[in-house]
Amino acid sequence: GSQANPVQTADKAFSMLPPSWRGSAEIIFAPGEYTIQTNALYLGTPHGPEASPLVIKGGYNDLFTLTAEGGSGEHKIVTTRDLRADDLMGAVLTRVSGVSSLIGRAVLIRGNTAGPTVEISLQQTIGPVVAGDTFKVQRPAVTLRPTRSLHVSSHDGRATNCTMIGIKFAPDPRAELALLNVRAHCDTCEFAFQ
Repeated sequence: GSQANPVQTADKAFSMLPPSWRGSAEIIFAPGEYTIQTNALYLGTPHGPEASPLVIKGGYNDLFTLTAEGGSGEHKIVTTRDLRADDLMGAVLTRVSGVSSLIGRAVLIRGNTAGPTVEISLQQTIGPVVAGDTFKVQRPAVTLRPTRSLHVSSHDGRATNCTMIGIKFAPDPRAELALLNVRAHCDTCEFAFQ
């Protein structure tokens, strides 16, 4: 598939992935929910020093925008919002204003305290934060939903052999998920098991 002629199913997108490649390989999903009907996915193997692991990309849905208050820092944002504890766990915080070189940087939210004064803990640094900086809270806009038990495998021996960005992986409640030699880097992704 291509941007001008995208494939319509996750099964088709994964089936088009070559067994190996030199350079890079990406699967980019438009916002939406995609079922995975197959029972096995092979994530391919990059070859050569210039080759990189597979990247599976989605996008984000904006939940709301917030403004940092005093007490915020590189690993936490303090704001006023009516939230329950850990409502934002697994969401993404994306910088909208502040240090210009960091605008657009997205960081996974580790958790939050209950409101009305909320402290949002971040998985990694989002850079210097001062009162008045603004951020979007977002969740993945792409859901991959295996409808039956799924075995995902890779022969790539690298420390990280797959990166997922803006993806929610949510198997059917009756489906099992088996990962064989898969070491995914979930830059900003969610796994939801029911």
